[in-house]
Amino acid sequence: MTDKTLAHFFRNAVESGTTPAGAGFYIGAAIELAGMTQTSVAKTVGVNPSSISRLADGARLTPEMAAKLSKHYDLDIDVMFQLEARCLANIAKSLLESDDE
Repeated sequence: MTDKTLAHFFRNAVESGTTPAGAGFYIGAAIELAGMTQTSVAKTVGVNPSSISRLADGARLTPEMAAKLSKHYDLDIDVMFQLEARCLANIAKSLLESDDE
């Protein structure tokens, strides 16, 4: 499998996603759909496997991680941060709604 495959699965996961989730959710889904492992992705981008695991489990995407994923897997940085912003906006709206109760 080529490194570009992850970008393909990432785009598909984002396009089919209906839940406002952060980029890590979609990156984790793309890794799984591409038949890759978090460990292999971590090795390629030069980070500890736990960093990819935390990202897939909902940790916030950092500019450094976005740059590495973009460089090695051609993931769109703008899309990754749009997903992060959408997720954070959803959290803020939920907090606002809970304050109204």
